Amino acid sequence: MRKISGILLLAAASLALAGCSMRFSAEEDAVYVNKDGEIIGAIVEPFDKDYYDGEELETLLDQEVAEYNGENGRNSIEVDSFDVSGGEVKVMMNYATWADYANFNDVEFFAGVLSDIQGRSYGVGVTFLDTAGNTAVSLDEMDGNLRVILLEEPIVVQTSGKIVYVSDNVSIEGDKLARVQGASAGDGTEEGTEDGTEAAPSVNRLAYIIYEE
Repeated sequence: MRKISGILLLAAASLALAGCSMRFSAEEDAVYVNKDGEIIGAIVEPFDKDYYDGEELETLLDQEVAEYNGENGRNSIEVDSFDVSGGEVKVMMNYATWADYANFNDVEFFAGVLSDIQGRSYGVGVTFLDTAGNTAVSLDEMDGNLRVILLEEPIVVQTSGKIVYVSDNVSIEGDKLARVQGASAGDGTEEGTEDGTEAAPSVNRLAYIIYEE
């Protein structure tokens, strides 16, 4: 969540996602993708800044959101909650689509049907694991009707369906909960090609979470 981090200098901690039954443990960023493809992002920062107050932070964030919505759509993003208490700033953000999350936060992120990325150089050289930790088939051999989340941030991810496969830089912590450790070292696809054409965007830095609809 680089955009929010740039505004608030956020260091993540625990926050319960609205409408979810589970809580995330402390010291973690969190993102939830619901069945409709909407994204909820939660993040908290220890509030120890002397040069601004909570109202100034909220105003700045609201301005950034308003500017984004003015350019991309009225309801693309909303600040669901902003709270300063107990020495912490707690923020809940709602994003209409995965693209809004990616664009607003300036990160690589995708959430959709697996067939949308199959046959496009994604997952090349990546080791995929099933829920038992065993090596799975390649991404292009998986059922294209499954759902997938691709991201580069080391955060906790909650899905709307049961997780079936992850890349080897992701640990499964529940039926619908996974932790992204970092980039997948096995994916060697480059961001561009020698002739100047653009390859699949920075797929060597992505983590993969594949789950049932």
